[in-house]
Amino acid sequence: YSLPLSKQDRRLYEAWNKTYPVDAWEIQRNQRVACVMGRGNAFVGPVNLKACT
Repeated sequence: YSLPLSKQDRRLYEAWNKTYPVDAWEIQRNQRVACVMGRGNAFVGPVNLKACT
Protein backbone atom coordinates (compact mmCIF):
# COMPACT_ATOMS: atom_id res chain seq x y z
CA TYR A 1 0.00 0.00 0.00
CA SER A 2 3.06 2.25 -0.14
CA LEU A 3 2.74 3.20 3.52
CA PRO A 4 5.86 4.44 5.28
CA LEU A 5 6.96 1.88 7.89
CA SER A 6 9.67 2.05 10.47
CA LYS A 7 12.33 -0.65 10.36
CA GLN A 8 10.88 -2.10 13.55
CA ASP A 9 7.38 -2.31 12.08
CA ARG A 10 8.68 -3.87 8.86
CA ARG A 11 10.55 -6.55 10.83
CA LEU A 12 7.44 -7.23 12.90
CA TYR A 13 5.25 -7.68 9.81
CA GLU A 14 7.81 -9.87 8.07
CA ALA A 15 8.11 -12.10 11.16
CA TRP A 16 4.32 -12.28 11.40
CA ASN A 17 4.12 -13.28 7.73
CA LYS A 18 6.60 -16.13 8.29
CA THR A 19 4.87 -17.30 11.47
CA TYR A 20 1.34 -17.16 10.07
CA PRO A 21 1.47 -17.79 6.30
CA VAL A 22 -1.64 -17.53 4.14
CA ASP A 23 -3.72 -20.69 4.49
CA ALA A 24 -6.06 -22.46 2.08
CA TRP A 25 -9.18 -20.81 3.54
CA GLU A 26 -7.73 -17.32 2.98
CA ILE A 27 -6.80 -18.18 -0.61
CA GLN A 28 -10.33 -19.45 -1.29
CA ARG A 29 -11.87 -16.39 0.37
CA ASN A 30 -9.64 -14.09 -1.69
CA GLN A 31 -10.85 -15.81 -4.87
CA ARG A 32 -14.49 -15.38 -3.87
CA VAL A 33 -13.99 -11.73 -2.96
CA ALA A 34 -12.23 -11.14 -6.28
CA CYS A 35 -15.21 -12.58 -8.15
CA VAL A 36 -17.46 -10.00 -6.47
CA MET A 37 -15.10 -7.01 -6.47
CA GLY A 38 -13.21 -7.66 -9.70
CA ARG A 39 -9.82 -7.86 -7.98
CA GLY A 40 -8.23 -9.75 -5.13
CA ASN A 41 -5.80 -8.94 -2.37
CA ALA A 42 -2.29 -9.18 -3.85
CA PHE A 43 -0.86 -9.87 -0.40
CA VAL A 44 -2.90 -13.08 -0.20
CA GLY A 45 -2.04 -14.27 -3.70
CA PRO A 46 -3.12 -14.28 -7.33
CA VAL A 47 -6.72 -14.82 -8.37
CA ASN A 48 -8.29 -16.22 -11.54
CA LEU A 49 -11.07 -13.90 -12.65
CA LYS A 50 -11.87 -16.24 -15.55
CA ALA A 51 -12.96 -18.85 -12.97
CA CYS A 52 -15.74 -16.57 -11.71
CA THR A 53 -19.22 -17.67 -12.71
